[in-house]
Amino acid sequence: GDYTVLYLNNDNATFSDPRVREAISLAIDRKTLVSRVYSGIATPSSSPVAPGSWAYDGHYDQPTANVEKAQQLLAEAGWKEDPATHILVRNGAEFRFTIRTDDDPTRVAVANEVARQLEPLGIRTVVASTPFSVLRRDFLQDRKYDAAVADWAQGPDPDPYFGWHSSQIGPAGLNLANYSDSVADALIAKGRTSTAQDVRTSVYQQFQQIWLQAAPSVILAYTGDVYAYISSIQGAQFGELLRP
Repeated sequence: GDYTVLYLNNDNATFSDPRVREAISLAIDRKTLVSRVYSGIATPSSSPVAPGSWAYDGHYDQPTANVEKAQQLLAEAGWKEDPATHILVRNGAEFRFTIRTDDDPTRVAVANEVARQLEPLGIRTVVASTPFSVLRRDFLQDRKYDAAVADWAQGPDPDPYFGWHSSQIGPAGLNLANYSDSVADALIAKGRTSTAQDVRTSVYQQFQQIWLQAAPSVILAYTGDVYAYISSIQGAQFGELLRP
């Protein structure tokens, strides 16, 4: 259940508009990203619940790009292309932001691939990597960033409380995107206080539905592993690895 995510700071003037966040999610072709960065050893997904989980609903997962809809949403949010530079402009300011990440080569490659895919839409980004301790202390902890690529270890249960409930906003919490929505909060709370799996399944599917348009941030892929085993083993099948 570990995923790679492009965090978007919802308190940032650009990313406070959910249409812009949804547009960035729609602009990214996750299958291409997985092919180029992970050599295919990952599952492209936009869902906050892992594919293969009992709470996952594929109807609310959009791993393929829809650039036309992304462009439409950006236009609705007031971003227009400058015919001379081909960069999106709103109120005289160009659409530029920095993607922060740590110095892990894979996450740097993810950030660069996101930057490459956003460029044709007129969005210009700079990738900046630092040691993780610096990334956390100087940028993530106090939410002093525009966007950031990081990994999230979800574990076997789909409960999204620590990453996306509004109570986790602030230096002590891990809601790094500063995402706050009362409906999402209510669903998350109900999901973690109920013991009935059918209730929890329904709640998390509703949360996935909200995620599509709210796009609190941009989930890119669920990372995978390569298994080596002796050729005499027949019919080996590998599913979700919940415990080592």
